[in-house]
Amino acid sequence: MACADLDVAMGDAAASISRVAIDRGRVGQWNVPAWAPVGNRAVGAIQDRQTAKIDGLRQEQAAIDAARKRRCR
Repeated sequence: MACADLDVAMGDAAASISRVAIDRGRVGQWNVPAWAPVGNRAVGAIQDRQTAKIDGLRQEQAAIDAARKRRCR
């Protein structure tokens, strides 16, 4: 990939991380009714899945950054 393509990929990864983090925060603010006993576990499961997605995106971003450091100056 060219340096410009790597820059675009880095920006896309950063935007994706931000988008998922904002969604994770919204899920954390959900008011689960008391009559839904599984609701809190569901919210936790959704947040855990989004955290895992963020970790994967950060790894992807780190790989792009390493490629940028090797190829571009």
